Amino acid sequence: GSEVLQDINLELKPGRLTVIIGESGAGKSTLCDLILRLRVPTAGKILYNELEIGRLEEDFLRGLTALVEQEPFLFEGTVRENLLLANPNASESQLWDALSSARASDFVRALPKGLDADVGQRGVMLSAGEKQRLALARALVRKPRFLVLDEFTSSLDVENEAEIIDALIATASDTIILCATHRPSIVAKASEVYQLANKHLLRIDPSSVPWQAAAKVEP
Repeated sequence: GSEVLQDINLELKPGRLTVIIGESGAGKSTLCDLILRLRVPTAGKILYNELEIGRLEEDFLRGLTALVEQEPFLFEGTVRENLLLANPNASESQLWDALSSARASDFVRALPKGLDADVGQRGVMLSAGEKQRLALARALVRKPRFLVLDEFTSSLDVENEAEIIDALIATASDTIILCATHRPSIVAKASEVYQLANKHLLRIDPSSVPWQAAAKVEP
């Protein structure tokens, strides 16, 4: 097939929120998948601490990374069981810390059984926004060195979204955060913003973001 991305040059650093904007189908999700080694590049290299990620043990790489997608997958079972999938050794206080950072603690406390409430098959007992926040909490339980967020707040209101981004930036000094989004409120908080268009990635000034493109909602 034809190349989706060409001549991509991107450096990501801990403690910074890097945002990628672009039209639907521009390749944002593909770029996220490449960085997480969910896809293999046909040319070029992706390095982690100067080591090519293809040379890292897959289990080691998975332990470093976490992905939160627009439509996250929750397993049938309880809130606690879904969270512990990311880190079976996490304490209850660590679970609540992650839920708090993801602005999910209030709705979980309100559930009839709290952490032990059943989420249903694929999280059917929860709203779309609750599923997104629970998926983010699950990612944070892992304490990843590299957090990739792919349209992860599409079902959240602006207030919740802003609080989550602020909490992530405040608590993630050792974490690389990469966010593919169309949401202007996230773009406004970014350390670096890149626009993906015509297969190429261009760094742009956050204050000069084309807001119509940033705010465009994917169908």
